[in-house]
Amino acid sequence: MKTLYITTVLSLMLLSCDQQSITDASDYNSYLISTKTDQLDAVYKKNDFWNSRITTDSTQIVALAAAGNSYTNLFNRTGDINALKKAEKALKKAADKAAISKDSYLLALAQNYITQHQFKKAHQTLLNAQEIGGKRKATAMLLFDVSMELGLVEKAEQYLDQIENYGDFDYLIRLAKWSDHQGNLAATISYMERAKLYAEASKKQDLLIWTYTNLGDYYSHDGQLDRAYDYFLRTLALDDQNTYAKKRIAWITYSHEHNPSEAQRILASIKNQSPDLLLFRADLAESLSASAEAKQLRKEFVTTVDKPEYGSMYDAYLANLYAENFKDYDTALHYAEKDVAARPTAETYGLLAHIYHLKGDTKKALKIAEAHVKDKTEEPLAAYYLAQIYIASGNVDQAQSYKDDLLASSFELGPAMARNIKKLYL
Repeated sequence: MKTLYITTVLSLMLLSCDQQSITDASDYNSYLISTKTDQLDAVYKKNDFWNSRITTDSTQIVALAAAGNSYTNLFNRTGDINALKKAEKALKKAADKAAISKDSYLLALAQNYITQHQFKKAHQTLLNAQEIGGKRKATAMLLFDVSMELGLVEKAEQYLDQIENYGDFDYLIRLAKWSDHQGNLAATISYMERAKLYAEASKKQDLLIWTYTNLGDYYSHDGQLDRAYDYFLRTLALDDQNTYAKKRIAWITYSHEHNPSEAQRILASIKNQSPDLLLFRADLAESLSASAEAKQLRKEFVTTVDKPEYGSMYDAYLANLYAENFKDYDTALHYAEKDVAARPTAETYGLLAHIYHLKGDTKKALKIAEAHVKDKTEEPLAAYYLAQIYIASGNVDQAQSYKDDLLASSFELGPAMARNIKKLYL
């Protein structure tokens, strides 16, 4: 299991005690009430500019590509799925029409597909770019990313070897991801800290924000919540409307400090339309005994993502929601099977096995888990599913091997899951 999940007897004892406070509202209050809109206004203006350069039958490839990038930025800022789909349309048209630098447009289109969780489309698009043979390093980098999402771990390692350069930011961040996959979180953080030096030297805001939020995530996975919190604050200092940083600080107040009301206050300041925020808000409502509100928020999530524009982006969320909250296991299996087909990883197979177990088919759940999940991932949620299935199958000793790691993963999994884990081992 990951280094971060290894714990001592003392830390296990502390899980049942009051947690030490990490956050201080005075650190981030100004970001919650900020009325600054300069950065978002600039994105809208750029989007309008490039859109004005394009007509329905435009063959202006540069304008199409620029519009695609602008729509992507707009999606990142607002969560508006229509912006992401418009970006796809513009980038696809640019890639189709390009005779020169076609590979560059294919790479941009592949990145769009990755954002939409259309990993197989992204993979094929990248293979097309690879055939052209121009931007070999950039293509190999994205092929590494997609291969990891598709569970093609051996291919991912080959692509990583192709771009090896310990003095390169893009290589270091992927080496960090690879180390995380292997369960070596100490190495992951070390590589990310080295990458941070290059990001800070570049003074590029987008690069800094990406680096700080990822470092915040890795430190929180390692239980170093004070350092994680610091990086999320650094992110907000650069972008006071950054959705991800606010969401992660809210998670600290909820999962570590057991203060769902403060988490609600933080989330209320987020203007992004990302549907997953509805589920976070539902969990907070549930923890405050507002079950009717929680139910309504979950229904709103389903209504929101049940649109063609979202495609399969939220299949895993839907599978879990139908299984855990709605107890509709057939619908849950439908989404879980779609997710496995789209990205056959240990994590997606873990969810599929979990749903079969909840449905009562523990034999099939065990078969899937042992074939596709056991020893293939370090994620705590997958470990929880395995432990559940082993206990139901009568293999208590096997389930016991996950106990300490799961108890130590309470922050990452959240209060509700932490309670389930404790019940599992009563």
